[in-house]
Amino acid sequence: MRLSVPPLIKRATAPSRVPRQSATQGGVSAAKAAREAANKKAVEAETVMRRRLIVSFVFTIPLFYLSMGHMFSWPLPACFLGHENMITFAFTQFLLLIPVIAVNFKYFSGGFKSLVHGAPNMDSLIALGATASTVYGIAAIYRIGIGMGAGDIDAAHMAVMDLYFESAGMILTLITLGKYFEARAKG
Repeated sequence: MRLSVPPLIKRATAPSRVPRQSATQGGVSAAKAAREAANKKAVEAETVMRRRLIVSFVFTIPLFYLSMGHMFSWPLPACFLGHENMITFAFTQFLLLIPVIAVNFKYFSGGFKSLVHGAPNMDSLIALGATASTVYGIAAIYRIGIGMGAGDIDAAHMAVMDLYFESAGMILTLITLGKYFEARAKG
């Protein structure tokens, strides 16, 4: 009959075949690996934010030009001028906003999720502001169509002044710019 030795005793008495590293050597290499992994993650986050920022600016700049150009006396193409082109003017702004919303949808998904869970954060505020201005702009497009259909050009013109698509685009783009700067600082 053979007595079995508990595993803890076996390990203590059996000679080690793997050369032991000192605690400081193992700790340094583990810390270095952790730093490299964190640095790689920060670089990836910066790259993603840069792409989002570029797309946001590519669509927000023409959106801003189109919506605010008349206030700065900037020339606009004839297809956006005049009462007969109010729907074109409004719908083009909406179409320029869609890619900005799409690339920055993370703010909406995270913001509304935290709002539903009763713990609103900054993304909730961004999502609420951008959603409010987008929905209000869509309602204005309908009012433009109703006014033009009824022959009430003054009502349609007043509705054109209620388009706030550029506000949603600027909110999302400027927040993305700030998040990009934050990602760069971490990387």
